Amino acid sequence: MGAPPHLVHLVTHLGKGGAANNVLLSAIGLRKHGFSVSVLHGPSDSPEDTRIAEAVDQGVVFHPIPNLCREISPVRDFRAFREIRILLRKISPNLLHTHQSKAGILGRWAAKRFKGLPVVHTPHGHVFYGYFPPWKTRLFIEIERRAARHCDLLIGLTQKEVEDHLARSIGQPSQWRVVHSGIELDEIRRLSSPPVDLAEALRIPADSRVFVSIGRLEPVKGFVDFLPHIRPAFEKDASLHWVILGE
Repeated sequence: MGAPPHLVHLVTHLGKGGAANNVLLSAIGLRKHGFSVSVLHGPSDSPEDTRIAEAVDQGVVFHPIPNLCREISPVRDFRAFREIRILLRKISPNLLHTHQSKAGILGRWAAKRFKGLPVVHTPHGHVFYGYFPPWKTRLFIEIERRAARHCDLLIGLTQKEVEDHLARSIGQPSQWRVVHSGIELDEIRRLSSPPVDLAEALRIPADSRVFVSIGRLEPVKGFVDFLPHIRPAFEKDASLHWVILGE
């Protein structure tokens, strides 16, 4: 019986967030189904330690790429490109799945050197608005257009994400698929009974109307931008409360 297929996930970083969780849960799931799995990743200040430890226990192999960084850095980017290419040659995978913008660009370019290597890319959102000045955004869009030509499949987490890419001529409709990012249901079930009464802890009256926003507390999530639009509703109805959950 031959060796199991070897899949490589390449991600810009494994810092806390949806992309890292997606990669790690996918890697763990693939191992449970008998695949060999390697994760190539750049450094992170706040890695998903618990999930990484679980992946290691399942036999996922991690390869750090010291020069793989989120910022544009021609010298470090070239070094990261070489590091990725060396690792791909060493591992000789059956499939490469890249994640996030920087890893996706460098990984797809590196994969061009390996004839017949299928490549899948998941952007995990995009940087078309809210992140960078216009000139940098235009640069990223042009680079993504070129990188999409060296990819067999593109995965969007939502239909809107796919539409945003196609509106900017990134990839062909036939390349795109929507695959919603999974969550670990057992963890949600364990939280079915809240440890505290949140309304009581926040001193929200019982007859209040409450709506909740969930997300990282970062400017790009738009909580501050949303405030002027919701203010009139609060001024008209004192029973309204807005709760933001995140970190």
